[in-house]
This record gives sequence, C-alpha cells and structure tokens, in this order.
Amino acid sequence: MKKLLWLVLLLCLSTGTAFAADWQRLEESELGDGGGFIDMASLQKDDEKAVVWQKYIYPDGKIALQQLVIKHKERKDALKAKYVFDANGKRKTIYEAKSEAALYFRDIYPESDGEILYTHFWPNEINTFPDRWYYLGINDRGNSFYVDNSTVQKDSAYAFVWTKSASPNGTWTIAHYFMRRKERTYTVPIAYSLVYPGKDGYIDAEGFPNDVELILPDSLEEKLYDAIW
Repeated sequence: MKKLLWLVLLLCLSTGTAFAADWQRLEESELGDGGGFIDMASLQKDDEKAVVWQKYIYPDGKIALQQLVIKHKERKDALKAKYVFDANGKRKTIYEAKSEAALYFRDIYPESDGEILYTHFWPNEINTFPDRWYYLGINDRGNSFYVDNSTVQKDSAYAFVWTKSASPNGTWTIAHYFMRRKERTYTVPIAYSLVYPGKDGYIDAEGFPNDVELILPDSLEEKLYDAIW
C-alpha cells in the first residue's frame, strides 16, 4: 500500500503541469482595460452552468482573483469568492460565499464582463455584434437610445429587454426594462452606468424595482413598446 501511494506521489511530481492553472486571456472589458484571464484547467462546465476562476492583473502589481458561477439558460452570474493580492503577494479576502444557497445571482447585462464570459462558454447564444442595438431616437438628455434585440425575452403579456443610452462624451447607461403590455407601464429593476470613460472609470448600479411608470405618448418608452409588440 505504501509503495502504491509513493508511486502516485511520484507520478504527480513528475507531471507537474497536470494540475497547473491554464490561464486564457479574454477580450477587452466594458471599461476598456482588458477582460482579464480565466483558468481553463479548473473550469467546471455543463449545459446548466459554469464555475470558473477569473484573474485581473493591474499595473501596480495587484492581482484580483475571483470565482464565478454562471447559469446558462437564465443568463445570470454570481460571485462565489474573491481575493486580492498586493504586489508582495499578501492575500486579502474580499468575499467568500458560505454556501451555494447564499449565492446572489444577477442578470448578465449586454457588453459586460459577465457577457464576455457567458459568450466564451456558450458562443452561439447571444449576438454580440454592433447590429444587436436597434436605434430608437434621442432622449431628453441628448443621448442616443437603443434596444438590444439579441436579449429580448417576451410573451403576449410581459417583456424583459435591455436598453442603452449613449452620450456624446462616451458614457453610457444600460438599463433592464420590465414592460407590461396590457397596462402599458414599465419598471426599471436595475441600470448600470459608466460614470466617466477612461482607465479610472467605473460602473455604477442603481435600481427602481418598486417604481411603476406609465408609457407616455410619443415617448421613447412608447417606441420601445412598439418595437417589442
């Protein structure tokens, strides 16, 4: 028995790359600073979900390491764990989910890092080309307003759809609309905004899940309503 264990140990040592991480670079992120890397060696994936480690390397030598759970059909993701290492390798725990039930899943929004990961694992599920965005007009702030045709989920009564408001200076807001056909109302449960462009930019999130707004005549929301139904 001891000889068998020694042979197993020797095999592991002689094939050191067998259990090594296999970091694969992703495309540019929503902030334009590179989408980081994913470890293909530890990837767990089936038709239901994927569990993957992601790594970001910053110019100051800091490294962020996080594990994500991505649901296929629901198009949602959740953070399972996150650690930050300083330039000297000292680790700081940012977050660790206590159980699978404690995972908080969020909708994956268009052009996000989450969508980059999602389409990496399931490349034929979402159209990520520029023609995904259908132009609806200019809003009261002078921003161009679009609807994402590739992620519309609807039936005869309700619809969930992502929109994008793009400003001339490069900032944007991507909002999730919940539309009610018969009532002609809408709610915006969550919206993500690029506060300002550039390497120091960041994404802000806000939601209004309890606000029910009427769809007014000649509004962009009415154009959105007509585009859906």
